[in-house]
Amino acid sequence: MYADPAHIRSKRVNLSLNDTELRVVEAMAEFHGKQPSVFIRADCASGNRSHGLIRREQDRQAAVS
Repeated sequence: MYADPAHIRSKRVNLSLNDTELRVVEAMAEFHGKQPSVFIRADCASGNRSHGLIRREQDRQAAVS
């Protein structure tokens, strides 16, 4: 069925996010027209540093408090 069985995605990773982090991931995934898990996988594979967005949001909230 697959030319290279190594490309079958059968391994799972659990990820725990807080509400703010989840909102950022869902918003970015929606913006890019992808499902959140697909967006996170592509983001990790490309080496992007979108976690900086999450950190900036946490810093902004801390400054407001």
